[in-house]
Amino acid sequence: KEGLYVTEADMTATLRVDVQNSSRRYSGRYGASLNQRFGMAPNQETNTKLISDVLSDALTRAFKDPTIGQILAQ
Repeated sequence: KEGLYVTEADMTATLRVDVQNSSRRYSGRYGASLNQRFGMAPNQETNTKLISDVLSDALTRAFKDPTIGQILAQ
């Protein structure tokens, strides 16, 4: 039933993480995106949850990077 959607949201989050410990430095970019279609315009609570989900996904990707963990553990 294509074409029945009232609105569509494309959200993208990109984080740059810089880590430094002693003489080691590391910089990484982590991103996440979401495409959501709605039958009717979403309310503020739904918008907040979608944005939170995208940001959470990007942060999770950063914290799962083993290089960041190695540098912070030194």
